[in-house]
Amino acid sequence: MNTVAFWGAGATASLGFRTTSGQSAFVRHLAPVDSSPKTRCDRVRDALGIAAETRWRTALCDLLAILGDGRPVNEITTVDDHALSAMARNSDSSSSNDDLRQRVLHLRDIYDWPALTAIIRVCPGSREAGCEGRFMINDLLNILDIYGGSDHGFHADGTFLTPQMIGSAKNALKMLLQTMFFIDWQMCRKDNARQLALHFEFAVALTRRMQRQGVALAGKRFESSEFYLGDISFVSMNYDPVGLWCQMIANRTRNRSLTVPHVGTPTRKLQIFVDQAHFVAGRRVGKQSEVWHSMNEPAVQRLNEAGKRIRIMKFLLPHGCICWRECPNCGKLSNYLGDGWELRSHTLIPPPPLRVFEPDLNLENASTCKEKEAWRKGKVDARACVHCETLTYAHHTSTHSVAEQFQSSTAIVY
Repeated sequence: MNTVAFWGAGATASLGFRTTSGQSAFVRHLAPVDSSPKTRCDRVRDALGIAAETRWRTALCDLLAILGDGRPVNEITTVDDHALSAMARNSDSSSSNDDLRQRVLHLRDIYDWPALTAIIRVCPGSREAGCEGRFMINDLLNILDIYGGSDHGFHADGTFLTPQMIGSAKNALKMLLQTMFFIDWQMCRKDNARQLALHFEFAVALTRRMQRQGVALAGKRFESSEFYLGDISFVSMNYDPVGLWCQMIANRTRNRSLTVPHVGTPTRKLQIFVDQAHFVAGRRVGKQSEVWHSMNEPAVQRLNEAGKRIRIMKFLLPHGCICWRECPNCGKLSNYLGDGWELRSHTLIPPPPLRVFEPDLNLENASTCKEKEAWRKGKVDARACVHCETLTYAHHTSTHSVAEQFQSSTAIVY
């Protein structure tokens, strides 16, 4: 009997990651959608919560200033001193004012925060004082997905939004949610170590169960699915990689343990791996210049035929992951899971596109010269495609909403 476990936002809520209602509140508090006298810093404080460190509030304030926070949609090309000062704090010291202005305009072209704010204003519950709970991020995503997929614009808050503006608004929402997850993870590492350890202990228990089953099934053909395929699978509805990461660390720990079981004749070490179903190559964790391919059924079958003893458990991410990037050049997916095999890895989730979020990024961990140069200039979200080395950025992150998946999977018959 096979068991499928759905891993949702509730599974990581104890770690400080926001559920759907928390994500809605985060976006609603950030946006200047009413006549409230709250300043940008007040809105950021409300969005992140009182537990957030000052450094994260300052970083998010800088990001919003650079993206034209509070400006009308048709004034996005006006760069004030606040935006230039914020960009100067996040750029190479040799950058001129023209360089800073061009970088600001470049980010605004990709992430249209004023356009996103205008769209938020037409969502139910966005303007009523004291009714923030009525605003749901699902409504916002539905508007972005429906109009983004139709190649039509619409009027919002007295301004006509073109399809390009809607696409850039969607980029802004995705990037801000990635920023939220990045901050939540950094706070989890610091404040919720015990809860994270409990998640890891659960993952270790699953790995031990897979090992015990493997010993019991050792009489089966090792290349048959009866042996290599685990009877528990996970479907993660989350964008964050925390559940997957805990399982990968648990598998690696048990695979390298002195008490790892051996099966077969001749005896071989029984190893447990995760099958993500998607064929996503990534950087080998800790060895940034090497390409790493995740395990899957065809690979396991061939390896077991050749004498290995491997079992796999399915861990599916149908909505994508904030650690996945889709290359704008070759179109392939790349996976980035940080620089080290520590449970509380500082670099597990890629940072937002400002240096202030990752001021101590180690340039030696860059996989290519272009990536290192981008990091030096403050573009800390840059990651080289593992297939063709084209630089990808936060807006290339591969995450999909339910509506997007429906649109992409709907066949059109003529």
